[in-house]
Amino acid sequence: MNHDLFGDAIAPKAPEADKAPLHNQLIKLGDMMGDGMHHEADGNWIIKEYRRVCKALGLAHPRTNNTESNNAKMARALEHTACPGCTGPLKQTRSGSLRAICPRCSKTYKFEVRKMPKIVPFRYLFNIEKELKGNANTIH
Repeated sequence: MNHDLFGDAIAPKAPEADKAPLHNQLIKLGDMMGDGMHHEADGNWIIKEYRRVCKALGLAHPRTNNTESNNAKMARALEHTACPGCTGPLKQTRSGSLRAICPRCSKTYKFEVRKMPKIVPFRYLFNIEKELKGNANTIH
């Protein structure tokens, strides 16, 4: 137990007591957002404050850590990529980043991650099933 200046024991505060004002503020901000005030010209502060309060209460989602996958993607990309300006080798600027720098000419380049398309069965690409149903030689 902690003691104050006079030697009296201080009872620890419950964590819920500290969060009560934040919960009230979150409710008020939510009501304001429900009324549409955050869409007004000067309503951007409401969104920022709502996010800040959610983070303080521990309700915000933690950021995802993509460092390992970004490093692997950059290693594959830098194996076969050279600087377009001086044809020198490129080096990743920082671990987890998708930027590369040329040590010779000091130009920086940003690599973009392309999402792979979903695999679609061939017959759906050209609507072959409609044509197959009309053909008497096909087996269904």
